[in-house]
Amino acid sequence: MNDDFQTLAITPEFPVDLMMLDRAYRSLQVKYHPDQFLLESEQTLQEATLKASAINDAYRRLKTPLSAAEAFFAYQFDSEYLMHVSGLPEFLFYMLDIGEKIELAASKKDLEQLNHLSDELHQKIDQNYQNLIDGFSEQDQEKTGLAITHWKYLKKALDTLEEKIGIFTLAL
Repeated sequence: MNDDFQTLAITPEFPVDLMMLDRAYRSLQVKYHPDQFLLESEQTLQEATLKASAINDAYRRLKTPLSAAEAFFAYQFDSEYLMHVSGLPEFLFYMLDIGEKIELAASKKDLEQLNHLSDELHQKIDQNYQNLIDGFSEQDQEKTGLAITHWKYLKKALDTLEEKIGIFTLAL
């Protein structure tokens, strides 16, 4: 597995220090940007292009909190573990319920209910984020893996909800 922290030569931590991330990214882009190698051999230019691309990809992933959490999980624990975490049954039932509530509120064009559900999801995401921080600090692979998995489900529900609110708002 490619280590994004190593690619950017920054200290592995979560949450990622965004100022440090930006400084490292800019410094490495100055050093490895393909424009710096235009007068070099084709092979050197290709190597620089690949390195710059890897730097861009690592920066993009670490700049996004959920992707950064996954990268730090892979650094701290067995990254394969995340592929086998589905979430606790009560959480999965909650996700089914919230999905139905979103669809019902959207079908009724109930903007007030959609906004209420948005607030609820944001609160759940905040609680989940704290579980994630606790899991990392306790070096608890299961707790951290569940928190990341739950965050993915919650984010997807929130994205769907925001799309519905946007469609509904445009129609007004």
